[in-house]
Amino acid sequence: MGVSLSLKKEINGFELDVEWAAGGGLTALFGFSGSGKTMTLQMIAGLMDPDQGRIEVNGRLFFDSRSGVSVKTRHRRVGYVFQDYALIPHMTVEQNIGFGLARGSRYTWSSGMSSSDVRERVSELIDQFSLSGIEKSYPREISGGQRQRVALARALIGHPEMLMLDEPFSALDLPVRRQAQAVIAEAREAFDVPVILVTHDFSEVRNLADEVIVYSAGRVVQTGTVENIVEDPAGELIKSLTGIG
Repeated sequence: MGVSLSLKKEINGFELDVEWAAGGGLTALFGFSGSGKTMTLQMIAGLMDPDQGRIEVNGRLFFDSRSGVSVKTRHRRVGYVFQDYALIPHMTVEQNIGFGLARGSRYTWSSGMSSSDVRERVSELIDQFSLSGIEKSYPREISGGQRQRVALARALIGHPEMLMLDEPFSALDLPVRRQAQAVIAEAREAFDVPVILVTHDFSEVRNLADEVIVYSAGRVVQTGTVENIVEDPAGELIKSLTGIG
């Protein structure tokens, strides 16, 4: 299980050139804003194609510029929690969660699931993510922490091969952020899926990550476990990023 990739992309004067591999745990893409972390997630998800490169997730080839392979986004089975959660404002909590299984403009269901199967699966996730009592509420009517749990449930409802989280705690106050980190840790255990977390907060890395890939200006400048990074930071840049030393 895990992901391996090499990506090259130039856009609006910014050049991304990264190569890395990660196992089946939680891997943090860590670095300052604008270093290419979110762009990497978008390429894994198929929302943006690299100029050159290769992406393989759990042994399945998603993209290869040499052979012309580019699997469509809807077939990649990657759960994606966006920084702003991207909940649909005119849909209720339960409708937003169920939308994670929708395919096409008519909301037909993937994997041959019936509407009753979808309702049952949504109900399971509402219980699992402690959303009971607000399932008929709209995103504007619930808290930031609740919106995050809805987005997480929606990303996981289709049993994805990988879960990707783009700055999932940035909009949350500190006490709620700690609760939300616990929810992520619990979900990771319950669903047993590789997780890629984008963050510029090293405390989140310390609390959650198994592996760390440090980005700076479109390049990878260090990889390793949290302990590796803390005990042997690769230069002053890493110390500045992490606040170590």
